[in-house]
Amino acid sequence: MNVKILNNEKLLRKFASEWKEVYETLDYATPYQDWNWNYLYWKNFRGDKQLSVFVYSVERTADAILPMWVREQLGLFVLEPIGTRGTDYIHLLLDFDSAEEVTDKFLKWFSLSKLDILNLEDLPHTAFYISFLKKNAKKNGLSYYFNDKYCPCFEIDLSNGWRGYLEALSKRERSDLKYYRRYANRNAESVIYRKGNSSDLIEHFRLHQEARNKKGDKGTYEKESVKKLISEYVGSIEKDGLLKLVFLEIDKSCCATILGIEKDVTSFNMTIGHDPTFSKLRPGTLLYGYDIEDCVQRGVEKYDLSRGPDTYKSKMGAKLKYNTRLVIAKSEKNIERYLENQKIYWRNEDYAPTVK
Repeated sequence: MNVKILNNEKLLRKFASEWKEVYETLDYATPYQDWNWNYLYWKNFRGDKQLSVFVYSVERTADAILPMWVREQLGLFVLEPIGTRGTDYIHLLLDFDSAEEVTDKFLKWFSLSKLDILNLEDLPHTAFYISFLKKNAKKNGLSYYFNDKYCPCFEIDLSNGWRGYLEALSKRERSDLKYYRRYANRNAESVIYRKGNSSDLIEHFRLHQEARNKKGDKGTYEKESVKKLISEYVGSIEKDGLLKLVFLEIDKSCCATILGIEKDVTSFNMTIGHDPTFSKLRPGTLLYGYDIEDCVQRGVEKYDLSRGPDTYKSKMGAKLKYNTRLVIAKSEKNIERYLENQKIYWRNEDYAPTVK
C-alpha cells in the first residue's frame, strides 16, 4: 500500500475527481466529507496551518483519504481533520476492507513524526474504524484518550411518515404543534413556508445573528470569513441539487429560517435563525413543523438536527446520539497538557470556523 501527502492547494485541487470517487463509495459519509466542503474550509481558514491530506492506495487507485492539517497550539503541534470545531460530523474516508491496514500505517507514521498530538474530534459514535485506531495506537506504542460522549447530537426518524412522526411526539408536544399553527393563522394575515436559494443567504445570515445575539451569543456569522465560506459552499451544493434553504414568512416578513444539506434520504440542518420580535407566534417551532412535513412528503427518512444539547431537539422527537473524541499522543503527559491548555486556547470560542 502506497501513501502520498497532499501538502498544498494546487495538489488538493488536482485531486478533486479522485476524492469524489472515494467519497461516493462510502455509505456512512456525510456531506461534510465531500471535496467541496474540505477544500473551501481549507481555503478560507488555512491561517498558519499546514495542509496534510494523506492518500493511501493500492497501485494507482485511491483507497483511503485522511484529510488533515497541522496547527500549533501553545507549544504543541496538533494534527487533526480539516474543519475540526466547525464541522458537525468529522469522518475519515476509509473502506472497511483496508481500514485496519491504513490506520496502522498512518499511526506508525505519526509515531515517527515530530508532531505531538493527533486530535480526532467529532467522530460519530458509529464510526467503525474507531476500534482500529485504538488498537493500532497501542500497537505503535502510543497513548490515547477516548471520550465516547464528547458531544450530543440529535436525529429524527421520519421513515414512518408524518402520522408516524406525530405519534412519536409526547401528547403535549403534539398538541402544541397543532395549537401554534392555529394561533399563528388566527393572529396573522398570512403564514407562508417557502423555499429559497443562494440569493437568499443574506436574509438567513441576518435571522441567525438576530437569534444568537438575543441570547448573548456572537453567532456563527459574526465574521465575514464565515459568510464567505458558507456562501461558496452553498453555491456548490446548489449546483448539485443538495441545498435546502427554507423560510417562514408571517405577514410578508421573513421571521425564521433553516439552512441545510440533503444527501440521499437525510436532511442535515446546518444553521437556523429567527426574528425575536415574532417570538409570541413561535416562528422557529412553526418552521420546523412545516419543514419536517415537507421532508416527509419528499421521501426524506432522517432529519438531522446536528450537534449541541438544545432542549428543543428532544421535544421535537429527536433521538440522542453522540460524537466522540479520540486524542492520540506519544505520551499520556502530552495528552493531559493538550486537554488542559485547550481550555485557555479556545476560551469563549463556539464550535465555528476559526483561523487558529
